[in-house]
Amino acid sequence: MNAAYRSFWKTWAILLALTVVMVFVDVVQAPRALLVIVLLGAMLTKAFLIGAEFMDLKHERLVVGVAVAFSLLFFGAVLYALMVPDGLAILRGGR
Repeated sequence: MNAAYRSFWKTWAILLALTVVMVFVDVVQAPRALLVIVLLGAMLTKAFLIGAEFMDLKHERLVVGVAVAFSLLFFGAVLYALMVPDGLAILRGGR
């Protein structure tokens, strides 16, 4: 088997294992904090693996990684700022 295919299969196996762990943690009804930590960690790891392996970003320069991280943080902050006022209004009984 070619080394590139071996790398893809290894990544696929890791992604599958992370998915099984995520489902298992949800099924056993783990404490809320543990559930959130495991799910966030697994999702971030899966996103990194998919980007690095299948989108060939592991060979890119550091500038691309910084640009992606900055844009995610920036747009996450914008979405948070746009959604929080509505959420707080709903919680207070408005709208």
